[in-house]
Amino acid sequence: MKKISFLIMGLAVCMPQPVWAEQTPLSLKTVLQRTQANHPGLQLYKEKAAVIEANRLQAGLSPNPELSFSLENALGSNEAKGVSGIEGTLLISQLFERGDKKQRRIAVQDSKLVQFQTEYQLTQLDVFADTTAQYYKVMRLQSLLALSLTQQSTVSNALSTIKERAAAGAVSNADVARMQFEYGTLQLEQQQLESEFTTAKLRLAQFWLGETDFNTVQKLLPTQRC
Repeated sequence: MKKISFLIMGLAVCMPQPVWAEQTPLSLKTVLQRTQANHPGLQLYKEKAAVIEANRLQAGLSPNPELSFSLENALGSNEAKGVSGIEGTLLISQLFERGDKKQRRIAVQDSKLVQFQTEYQLTQLDVFADTTAQYYKVMRLQSLLALSLTQQSTVSNALSTIKERAAAGAVSNADVARMQFEYGTLQLEQQQLESEFTTAKLRLAQFWLGETDFNTVQKLLPTQRC
């Protein structure tokens, strides 16, 4: 429950808007809707719910009437021998339940239904908590990528400037080398972040057994709700 509470409180966190975000990024609301509709664990509960509902309906029905048929004097006797002498009796019987047997059966199924609904809600909360945590991981990596691109742009401009100054003799080649090293480091960090970002999106899509049909996720504002 602490984990869930922490994630819910985290909905108020405002992450920086990626400079390369698409026009319609994936929202947390859509993520949770997809997860609720397609998560394998939650789908299993829906199948169990159908069985419980059927059992409850059956519990409220009265026993079916029984039909029996008996033959008498099947071979006939004397002048009534043959098919024309066959006599039969058709009986229909209905069992009438005494007391509150039906009500007790319904009560048992109602109790199972309440227990099932509680288990489903707890499972759904756990699934939503894990899904939200993964959503925030994607958002965090998305923001780090945007920051990395901004830093690279800044360092790239600085590198161009320092090369010009080095050509003019204002700075040493060692200064240029240090700036080139910093720029190269940022490029490697970006590649690592891109790999982690792709993996994070794949893991997020696994919650609804779907594909990563999105490039970015939507940032959450303090007043935004799911």
